[in-house]
Parts: sequence; structure tokens; C-alpha cells
Amino acid sequence: MSKDELERLEGLGDQGPYEAAVAMLRGKALWLQERFDGAAENLRVAADGLKAPQSRQAWLAISLYHRHRHDVDNAVDALSRARGAKIPPQRSQSRP
Repeated sequence: MSKDELERLEGLGDQGPYEAAVAMLRGKALWLQERFDGAAENLRVAADGLKAPQSRQAWLAISLYHRHRHDVDNAVDALSRARGAKIPPQRSQSRP
């Protein structure tokens, strides 16, 4: 996704019920531009807002982000969520 397309996503304003889907697109675009922190934030919005199986792709990308940062605990938690595990809220730390 080009920089122009990313700017178009930014200019959408209120996405309403499509916020999670737009966040997924924005996260993928930022990832391709190697802007990993911004990508992870958007992927987390997507993962929280989408239902399985669509959310699994976001959780997998979040797991890769944490792995890249050598944050093994959060990488494992995110990978578990990508595989459909229910992580208790007090244990979950998967915040980008």
C-alpha cells in the first residue's frame, strides 16, 4: 500500500462500525512501511474489534511484532489468541 493510500485511510474521519477493518488495513500498510509501533497499535484495535477468524490475522501480526522486540511473554499471549485461546484479562499484557 502506498503512502497516498495510507493518507486516504487517515482522511476517512469517523469509520463507525468499520473502525476495526480500517485499523487492520492501516496496520498492514504501516507494517509494509516498517513503521512497526504504529502498525501494532492499529492491529491491536483491529484484533479487539474484529471477531474470529478475522481477528486471528491481527493477533498473529501482533505476536510477530512482540517477537521482533524480544518480548516473549506478549508474543506467546498474542499467538495463543491467534490460535483461538481465551487469555484471562489479568494475564493478558499484549499491548503494543
